[in-house]
Amino acid sequence: MKRTVIGFILGVLLTLSIGVYAVPEILSARFTEDKFLYNGQEYPMRIAAIKAADEQWASTYIKVADMARALGGKAYSTGTHIVIESGPEYVARNCKDSCVMIYAYKGDTINQGSGWVYNGYVITAKHVVEGADRIEVFPDDSIYGGYATVEYTDSEQDVAVLKLDRDLGLPSVTLGDSDKLVEGQKLVAIASPAGVQNTIDECMYSGFAYVDTGTYLTLSETDMVGGSSGGAIFNLNGELAAMNIRGNDGGSFAIPINQIKPILEKLK
Repeated sequence: MKRTVIGFILGVLLTLSIGVYAVPEILSARFTEDKFLYNGQEYPMRIAAIKAADEQWASTYIKVADMARALGGKAYSTGTHIVIESGPEYVARNCKDSCVMIYAYKGDTINQGSGWVYNGYVITAKHVVEGADRIEVFPDDSIYGGYATVEYTDSEQDVAVLKLDRDLGLPSVTLGDSDKLVEGQKLVAIASPAGVQNTIDECMYSGFAYVDTGTYLTLSETDMVGGSSGGAIFNLNGELAAMNIRGNDGGSFAIPINQIKPILEKLK
């Protein structure tokens, strides 16, 4: 996890250096991609990046937004400081509320899995809920959940769409583009292995696998075990890249989000 806090002081030009700095007043600022607004006027956000040995002040600067992107995260303003979050910390803060734990009951058998929310629906692996008599969905950090019914199961992919019996107020995930993944890229999984609710697991994209049941992303350096099926896989910008399906001896298979998008486009 990386978290850098950057203070800012208003001047002729705004310059920032790494660390936390006192500000002469609380600025009423609105953070945008590369600038913030103060009293209706735009100022570029910069940080001190390089200081030569004979310099008192740094003379080379990069924008806060650019540094955040380089770290694989985002930046935001607290009103007194600029905060840059990246990696699992950023994904956890922005995505956990869109992820759920699922219990599917079939007679005396309980099948536990994971899922994520898209436009009010819960998406999970088909094998988690197939044939279930009763399905319970639990939001993050909650012992109270809601009931769900199967709205749709895909005939070709291990994908199921659940409809909740009531609105739990869960935010929708932001969809990414799995075609843009690069081998070796770090990803973050949010799933409920062995019933441990919404764990954060940093993993690595290792390419595609072509098996008899379809084409999957392969993930390595992951601790996803039973109960993780249906779990969300995010890039470091908090965009959904894939859905976990099953483990494969220290790694995992996941369905690329671009293969699931045609199903999601039909949801109203």
